[in-house]
Amino acid sequence: MPRLLQAMLFPLMLTGSLLLVPAQTLVNAEMNEASNSSESPESVPELEPEPQTLEQLPTGQYYYNSPQSSSKRPSFVLLRKSGRTVIGWDHRGGPACFRGFASGNQIINATRILAPYQPDSELQQGQTLDLTGYQITDHAVTQAEAETLRTCVGVFWR
Repeated sequence: MPRLLQAMLFPLMLTGSLLLVPAQTLVNAEMNEASNSSESPESVPELEPEPQTLEQLPTGQYYYNSPQSSSKRPSFVLLRKSGRTVIGWDHRGGPACFRGFASGNQIINATRILAPYQPDSELQQGQTLDLTGYQITDHAVTQAEAETLRTCVGVFWR
């Protein structure tokens, strides 16, 4: 059974003399001893990586889908992210274009604009879009979805 190592060097007493031995030497010796014995070394369980939040994702285009979504009433968010800035199309209620900033799995300080997606349309400002519970899905974006996202980017890229 391996010992806890608390220092880089361990004192070793030899006939009245003090000798400092590097900790790695003791670890190697214990590992060799364990591999030569019939006991199997203790296994360390592998930890699954934590899923990345929207904020941690690299620049790119992402499709977030709700697990409760149905083919009759799809609930998704299609977005383009660059740094912390996010522009996208929210199709979770009334479809709307939005622009905001990624913070964890939320888009904060978002400005939403409802169809017909014109620069002079009514704006809803200071919104928070929460994507908790939504999953990034490998989705083949349709031509209509891609065109709507381009329109949203065009509205906010001024």
